[in-house]
Amino acid sequence: ISHNTANKLLHILRKHSHIELPKDIKSLVHTPKSASINIKCVSGGHYIHFSLSSWLKRSIQTYYNFIKTNEIKLNINTDGLPISKCSNSQLWPIMASLCEIDIYTSPIITGIYHGMHKSNNANEFLTDFVNEFINLTQTGIIVDNETYTVTINALLCDAPVKSFVTYTKSHTGYFACSKCTQEGDFVHNRIIFPETHNTLRTNDTFKCRTQIEHHTGDSILEKLSIGMVSQIPLDYMHLVCLGVMKRMLQLWIRGNKDMRLSTADIDSVSRHLMSIKSYIPSDFARKPRTLCDIDRWKAIEFRQFLLYTDIVMIKSVLSSICYNHFLSLSIAIRILIDPELCVTFNSYANSLLLWFVSNYGNIYGNEYLSYNVHNLIHLSRDVQTFGFLEYLSCFKFENHMQKLKKKLHQCGKPLEELSNRMFE
Repeated sequence: ISHNTANKLLHILRKHSHIELPKDIKSLVHTPKSASINIKCVSGGHYIHFSLSSWLKRSIQTYYNFIKTNEIKLNINTDGLPISKCSNSQLWPIMASLCEIDIYTSPIITGIYHGMHKSNNANEFLTDFVNEFINLTQTGIIVDNETYTVTINALLCDAPVKSFVTYTKSHTGYFACSKCTQEGDFVHNRIIFPETHNTLRTNDTFKCRTQIEHHTGDSILEKLSIGMVSQIPLDYMHLVCLGVMKRMLQLWIRGNKDMRLSTADIDSVSRHLMSIKSYIPSDFARKPRTLCDIDRWKAIEFRQFLLYTDIVMIKSVLSSICYNHFLSLSIAIRILIDPELCVTFNSYANSLLLWFVSNYGNIYGNEYLSYNVHNLIHLSRDVQTFGFLEYLSCFKFENHMQKLKKKLHQCGKPLEELSNRMFE
């Protein structure tokens, strides 16, 4: 309910003898009056920091019955969120989420940056968060006379953000891979990664800067004593759904004539997608759309296409080579997304992904052996460390950012407005 509507309701109630109610909703929900004093200037914009310990205490109290140990593990995420259609105004929230809990837990906002572009200095952007987290790891957090230790489980973010906060080469660089030391090749105006077997990076080699070309500076995150390789896994939402699956669909629709589907085949698949629309259960957040809308599909739609509908829809229109190649990806992700199968058949999923990457260039062309395709060979190893792929997903954080955006009613002072909404 909006503040204007609530004020009108209060006005009506006060007319009917409820004079104990305030005239303004801000008094009722205790809207802070001094949000702006907590905002500080950082490189490229402004930043407001919220107390992580206070929000953690609330979360522990809320999910107390589901917390099994006194060690609280957090997944950390940050990403850009455009908030205006007429300018480059954007937010960069730093979010934390309790992990290893059997129910859904809403992410905690620990800080928000606002500017017309991302911060010029990632270390300055992350300073308050890092300093508070260092204090938390040293002192712990006390809730109802119980002391909880707080640690970082993983840093989850897409490739551009990962390179930004870790001060490493971006996904378009020659030494971009965060998991191995492969040097990319420049082919058709892009960097490709054709090899499938290379020396793996470790936390020690990252710390010692063994491959100096991979680094662009020193990250403040290293003060947190986290594994800069082992605890920064690949995010399958961006890597697989918005990366590899989207690219394959684009190649099937708009690629060269050797792999491109005919207009009749594209229309046929689209009609089939529309025909099953009414049968899609409510477990899926979105209904299927036609292939004509491919550029507007969300990650969850690519996931649905990869794991469910695509297996049936494209069998009759793709060549057997392309279909079997796609099937290896679909089966591998199906295994890695299951909590039990990802353990039992992890090595099989890894072999499928290796075969998929090894044959990708032969089918679609070596120029499409991108950063995303290459990193599929490292995915099963991250699953071995952290568990099934949903643990390595940014879906939860992306959903929460949209909720955050809905709290904004004007773009003039977004940090002040969000601060008020959070403390009401």
